[in-house]
Amino acid sequence: MSSKGAFISLADRRKAVIADMVIRVGYPILMITLNHLVRAYRFIIVEDLGCYPSSQNTPLSIVLIHSQPLLIGLVSLVYCILSTRLYVQKNSARFGNLLSNHPNLTASRYLRLTLLAGVQLATTVPLATWVLAENLHFGIESPRGWDRIPSDFAYVEEYPAVLWRSTPEALVAMEFTRWAPIICAIVFFAFFGFASEARENYRSAIWTIARRMGFATSSGSEPTTEDSKADSPNHRRETSKLSV
Repeated sequence: MSSKGAFISLADRRKAVIADMVIRVGYPILMITLNHLVRAYRFIIVEDLGCYPSSQNTPLSIVLIHSQPLLIGLVSLVYCILSTRLYVQKNSARFGNLLSNHPNLTASRYLRLTLLAGVQLATTVPLATWVLAENLHFGIESPRGWDRIPSDFAYVEEYPAVLWRSTPEALVAMEFTRWAPIICAIVFFAFFGFASEARENYRSAIWTIARRMGFATSSGSEPTTEDSKADSPNHRRETSKLSV
């Protein structure tokens, strides 16, 4: 790898930081702000599940809130196709330049990212379409006036489990929101939790904890606990006394 290929200019780093800040900070803040525009009252307490945001099922909420996952999935579709196309042409100079300009990126890691994008694409678009269809199926409400929102904003609705479990549509929707984050975490860990760099981090963490607990690694450069005890001055002194 040449030093020229691995060099990243300050302007490129600044653009990358700005893009990360917009995606990780700016977009969530924007969605929180937009959610206040369609919020019916403070929040909903769903029994056995916890707190949920309350929003009116109005045309504005459909556009600003419920359609966002589908839009993100469609944008991911474009990037997934481009990433897959680039990996298929991995013998090209463009793919080589991509790896050389990003020292932490390898062909194996790029493949895992591409496969993860494919899984995300295969699940996000259908599920987001289903959620949007369910919200439309429940019916569109007429927007509430701004004069009524301040008076009802502090209200907290309680939703007993006997109600949402008795309706098949609500049961599927609630259980989906319960298990979706866990399934996503398992899928992400399956792609990156068993990689070589992850195993190195696990091994380093285990040895660090072992050393803090008084144990030593069994590698050739680091003696074990028994070897350390045998090399200690007190042990050598006791051994010499026994020899005498």
